[in-house]
Amino acid sequence: TLYSVGPGEACLFAVNCLFTVCPYPAWVEAAPGTSIAWVQGQAFRSLFSSEVAIQALVIRALSAAVSRLMATIEEVASEPLRVRVARHILNNSDETGFMKSTQQEIASQLGVSREAVGREVSRLARAHILVTGRGYVRISDQRRLAAQGDLVVPAS
Repeated sequence: TLYSVGPGEACLFAVNCLFTVCPYPAWVEAAPGTSIAWVQGQAFRSLFSSEVAIQALVIRALSAAVSRLMATIEEVASEPLRVRVARHILNNSDETGFMKSTQQEIASQLGVSREAVGREVSRLARAHILVTGRGYVRISDQRRLAAQGDLVVPAS
């Protein structure tokens, strides 16, 4: 996974392709219930030249992508896998601590092997920090999971 696009955000690759008239260089996976807008390149370029809101959308997409890229480079270069796995689970679980995701999906998002993620998840499950099952992870001890990555969990 290169990056995810959230509600109200624009995909930097798609925007780049609209300006450079190049093929889209990646595959896209949309979550169920996702709505997208399809705009022809010439129409988008015309809107960009005259609409401040479209200019702001492009600048936000570019800025967000650069920030994410820098954070990812720093994370991969300097943080151990245990920190990256803990942060990923904390950031992607719902308010109950549930995250519907396979170890392969986590590995793909972190850019590591499934086996490496499996070892970390198994270690956390043995320590009763996570409960795992087919296609899901549930946090059983949020504070201890946060401590794995020297992260801070706000008081509830």
